[in-house]
Amino acid sequence: MNIDFNKIAEFCVTKNQEKKISILQKKFSFNNSKSREVLTDLISSLFVNEIYEPFKIIIPAILQVKFEEDFEIWGDVEYILGLLNESPIISSDQKKQSFELLKSVTEYKSQKGAQEGLDNYFARHLSLYFVEEGMENVKESIEDDDLELEYFMRLGLLSSASVVKIICNSTNDLLEKQMSEIILKQIQALHEEKLLKYS
Repeated sequence: MNIDFNKIAEFCVTKNQEKKISILQKKFSFNNSKSREVLTDLISSLFVNEIYEPFKIIIPAILQVKFEEDFEIWGDVEYILGLLNESPIISSDQKKQSFELLKSVTEYKSQKGAQEGLDNYFARHLSLYFVEEGMENVKESIEDDDLELEYFMRLGLLSSASVVKIICNSTNDLLEKQMSEIILKQIQALHEEKLLKYS
């Protein structure tokens, strides 16, 4: 994955963003879990702070990733795609490419005896399993009065709902509307000062 982090650095304004971009400028590999964690944290912070310009660089790069049955990597791809697809900067063509990228999972021939899971990939998302899990995680973080955890759980829920919208691919207006309402609630909560400080 080729990302020009020097260009992205120009848009990093918070201490957290500057710290993350500094790490990524020194060393980055999408195959490395630590690198992906730093990248997803940076993308999350940019998204919450409505700094969308760097996504012009990130979107084409993430759309080049191929599914190779590594679900740790793919979980991060899904998360990033979910956030990027809710940014105003993404084009309709890139949204279509996002759908095709997720669809590639269902077309993949498993080398690890997991064909049933791949075949049911869309169905599992459309069952709202991950959205309901995300809602439960948000609820628990609020009950535990853990604001930092709530910040991350709301981002996760937002992304899960966005992935459902991508998979719907404009074929289920009611479900997409339901997901959009969930997404809007998360964005509103993330913009509250008590959570925004964690971005």
